[in-house]
Amino acid sequence: MTAYLLDSDVIIEFLRGNKTTISLIHELADDGIGCSVLTSMEVKRGLFSKQEKEAIYFFRAMKIYSVIPKIGDLAVDFIKEWRSKGKTLQLIDTAIVATAVTNNLTLVTYNKRDYPMKELRMI
Repeated sequence: MTAYLLDSDVIIEFLRGNKTTISLIHELADDGIGCSVLTSMEVKRGLFSKQEKEAIYFFRAMKIYSVIPKIGDLAVDFIKEWRSKGKTLQLIDTAIVATAVTNNLTLVTYNKRDYPMKELRMI
């Protein structure tokens, strides 16, 4: 069972060889790690060719969550809620949050300011 959803910034740091991030992911891996298909797309579009092979293995080792209608609807709800409070949220970020909330996952990110939702568990 997957317990953690990795954000793109964490995966990028892992692929760059950041020792702190590598340790963190190894620590969390026993409980299960995954990412949104949107996260994998974000990361893959910016890869350098020398990182592609490592990235392929990394993504194969985790669960990839699809954006299903329930996730899309929740993402839109978050956007509307926060727009009414004067804060603009990005569609991909809200879909990642909706993926975590829908699947009862803890989001692992270095960009906590992008995710103001109280429903979201983060580290």
